[in-house]
Amino acid sequence: MKNNSIELITEFSETGEPLRTETFLTRGTIKLVMVYECVSFLSLLKDVPNTNEVQQMIDLVTRIYDEQFTKNQLIDGLPSHKAVPELYQQIVFIASGNQVVDEVKDTVKNDKDINSKTVSSWKEYKGHLNDLIKDMTKEGKDINEVLNLPYAFMMTDLSEEIRKVERKESMLDAFM
Repeated sequence: MKNNSIELITEFSETGEPLRTETFLTRGTIKLVMVYECVSFLSLLKDVPNTNEVQQMIDLVTRIYDEQFTKNQLIDGLPSHKAVPELYQQIVFIASGNQVVDEVKDTVKNDKDINSKTVSSWKEYKGHLNDLIKDMTKEGKDINEVLNLPYAFMMTDLSEEIRKVERKESMLDAFM
């Protein structure tokens, strides 16, 4: 699994020059609920984020890193000209599933049905996640249990289920 990192300035000189930085890593497994929140946020984001959306981004990034730093440390530790793009990149990394790309690629690289699917927007991706969550809860799983699943586990489990689907020539054959 891939980790993402963020480098924050933790100590400044009297003139405001950075003296010390600290690098933080995301945890090895990201829960589905965090992926869903990132996708949901991106699906609502229009253009340049307003003040409220920047606050949401700060909150999301702090939680992505399991609160290894506070919101104030994040605000103070990012250079102002890089802050919003860095926050955005952190959220996109989680939302796009980059932390599990290698595991999923290895599992489904030869499956044409999966490889042919594309998502054209964050809103569409959110819809796919909603459908997936609904399907998993229909099977009797508690919604909180589903949302707390590690995203990588859920994706590899899902890809294995897709490969097991038996294709039928007609609808009648499918029900017999």
